[in-house]
Parts: sequence; structure tokens; C-alpha cells
Amino acid sequence: MGVGAAYPLVKWVFGTRILSYTHYPTISSDMVDQVDLVQYNNNVAQNKRWIKKLYYRALMFLYSLGGYCSD
Repeated sequence: MGVGAAYPLVKWVFGTRILSYTHYPTISSDMVDQVDLVQYNNNVAQNKRWIKKLYYRALMFLYSLGGYCSD
């Protein structure tokens, strides 16, 4: 189904093999790099860019974890 976030749960809880095609990434390292550019962020978010970067990096970690669980 392409739900990469569920791969760790299925693999570790049920012990099954995961075979899949998942179109990645929803968030890429390019997006994280763009956070520092003013043109992509409004004035309200300028002092909160670190929150957005942390969020993107956390999602990238979860996506990579799902990818590692695929056999």
C-alpha cells in the first residue's frame, strides 16, 4: 500500500517480511535546505525556522526507518 510508516510496526510486531514499492521522499534534504531561504518562509516563521527543520528531520528519520525495515 506504500505506507512506509507502518513497516517497522508490521516487521517488529508480527515478524513478517516487508516487500514493497514506496515512492519516496515526501520530504527531502532539499526541503530542509530551503527552510533557511527567506523567500520560502513568511515573516511570522522567521524566528521559528529551527522548529520546521526539526520537524522535517524527524520525518526524514521516520521515512528512513521505514525504508530500512523493507526486505
